This record gives sequence, structure tokens and C-alpha cells, in this order.
Amino acid sequence: MSGNEVTGGGAGGAGGGASRRVLPKKLNLLAWSSIAIGVIGIIATVIIYSGYNPVEGDEGVVMNIAVTGVMVGLYFFAFALFGWMILKGKTWGLSGLVLTHVILLIIMFTVSSSGQWWLAIIFGVVAGGSLYLALSKESMEWYKTRFEARR
Repeated sequence: MSGNEVTGGGAGGAGGGASRRVLPKKLNLLAWSSIAIGVIGIIATVIIYSGYNPVEGDEGVVMNIAVTGVMVGLYFFAFALFGWMILKGKTWGLSGLVLTHVILLIIMFTVSSSGQWWLAIIFGVVAGGSLYLALSKESMEWYKTRFEARR
């Protein structure tokens, strides 16, 4: 099966075999970009939190580096997991990606309020572009069709 086909959810066609539906291009792009974001994010988390040193002025901030690193890593793992599930035809993968990108928008506002505009712009572009892909007409039609096929 190619990277943009998903197995149908029920008996379809003559003979009752599983039907095949093509994953819309926007969802395919969203899934693969989310997998890439997840993998890159996990690698960056390991690198950054392994050698973390408090920046000047933050010496008084108490933070459990191991727990924070694990939580950030899990957040990026969610991107990869939900992207993979979209490729597998699971509607909950799309729902999960919408949630992770809404959370990324919230993080964007937090980061921008700290004065890190360059990072906030990156987060905003990623979240906005991904939500555009996730909530496009084609994506929503795929979601509706897949969801109703399970009933």
C-alpha cells in the first residue's frame, strides 16, 4: 500500500473486501510534516535538555530538568503518533493533531509574551499552516466519511 492510501473501514465493493480510499493530499502533507516535527522535536529535546544550563538571570528558577524534558519529548511524540495514525486511516489521529496544534498556538502566545518573537513566529506558522491543512474541506470530508464508515 502506498503512503497515501488507507484501508477502508468496512465491507465495500463486490466480494466484501476492504475498500481503499485515497488520503487527501493535504492530510498526507499534514501527516508527514507532523511526523517530521515529532522526530526533530524529540531529537532536539534530548540534545537541549541533556546539556541544559540555566541562562543568566534564571539561576533562581527551580525546574526538574528530567521531568520537563520527558514532558516536552512526549509532546513531540504526540505529533509523530497522530501523524502516523492519519496515514493508517484513523480519525483520532486528525483529532489529536488539531488538539496538539491548538496547544502550540497557546504556547506561541506564551513565548511571544516572553519576547522570543522569532520562536513565536515559527510556532504560529507551523500551527496555522497545520490547522489549515487539518480543517480544509478535503480533510473534513475524509474525516466524515471515515467516521461514518465505523457506524
